[in-house]
Amino acid sequence: MDRTGGIRIFEDGEFQSGMALASGVVLAFGLVLGVAGMLVGGRFPFGGAAPESALIELFLGAALLLASFAVHELVHGLFFKLFAPAGSRVTFGANWRAGMLYACAEGIVYARRQYQVIILAPTIAVTILLVLGGMVTGHGAVAYVVAVLHLSGCTGDWGYLLELARRPDVERCMDTDWGVAFLHAGEEAGCEGPTRSASRRQS
Repeated sequence: MDRTGGIRIFEDGEFQSGMALASGVVLAFGLVLGVAGMLVGGRFPFGGAAPESALIELFLGAALLLASFAVHELVHGLFFKLFAPAGSRVTFGANWRAGMLYACAEGIVYARRQYQVIILAPTIAVTILLVLGGMVTGHGAVAYVVAVLHLSGCTGDWGYLLELARRPDVERCMDTDWGVAFLHAGEEAGCEGPTRSASRRQS
C-alpha cells in the first residue's frame, strides 16, 4: 500500500502483517530470554523467583497487562497534549476488529521529532515501570511476562517510526482517526490527508 501521504493503519493490510510478524519476534525473543534466565540463575529477569502460587500470579499478570495497555495510551495522550496548542483535545478509543486501542489528537500537526517522541514514549515509560515494579515487589516473573506481552503490542508504534525513518523528507505529522498523515515541505493538512499549498501548486 502506498504510504507517501501517511499510514492508514486500519486499512493497510501489509502494515498490519508487519505488526503481527514483529509481535511474533518479540514474543519468541522474550520466551528464549526468560527460559535462559531460569536455566542460568533459576530466576526470571527483573528479579523474583518463579511463581509459587500460579493462580495469584495469573490474576496479577492479567490485571497488570490490562493496566499496561491503558497506561500506554495515557502516555500517548499525555505527550499529544504536551506538544499540542493550548485547548487541543485528545480522545481515546478502540478498534475491536483490528484489536487496537488508540489515543488520537485529530487534526493536530506535530513537528517530525515531536511525533517520534509521542510514538516512542509509551514503549520506554511502561517498560521502565514494569522493570522497577518487578524489582521492588519481588514479582519479577509476572513483570517480565507482562513486559514482553506489552512490547509485543508496541509494534504498530515501531512501524510508524520505521516508516518515518524511511522518509527523511517528512517534516510534520498530522494525527488522524485513521492513522497519521505525512506532511512534506509545502504541504498543508486537510481532513483526508495532506494537500499541496496554493503557492506550491502554482510553481
